[in-house]
Amino acid sequence: MTPVDSASPDRKLQARLRTVLAERDQLEMLLGECERDRKEFFATLAHEMRNPLAAMRSAIHVLRVADTDQATARSDWFSP
Repeated sequence: MTPVDSASPDRKLQARLRTVLAERDQLEMLLGECERDRKEFFATLAHEMRNPLAAMRSAIHVLRVADTDQATARSDWFSP
């Protein structure tokens, strides 16, 4: 066996290893992008869920204040 023949499998292995490592780097990059997209999605979802709840909370507060004011007004009206 000549030195060229014996080096050939090593070169093929090294080339394959470089290819695998490059693919791994690309997959890690894609995974990072997916993770950022996931975090952004859930942050947006949480924000959108809080907004309607805040409006409903404010409306309930206004209704409670209005009920208290009406109850006070009625009690003043019926007071001797």
